[in-house]
Amino acid sequence: MLFNPENPEDFAQSILKVLQPQTKMKLIEKGIKRGKTFSWTKTAQETAAVFRSVIEGEKS
Repeated sequence: MLFNPENPEDFAQSILKVLQPQTKMKLIEKGIKRGKTFSWTKTAQETAAVFRSVIEGEKS
């Protein structure tokens, strides 16, 4: 949810919108769906790949 951080009214409207049950459920569903794109295995593989590239860069 985006809002203008320099506009208190915009911020307040965003909070009120998030508190509405329909919006709240929609955001929860999106969050669960997004969370499923992450895994510890994938994180470990990507972190190891970064470490390998740094080590290889130091050897050059």
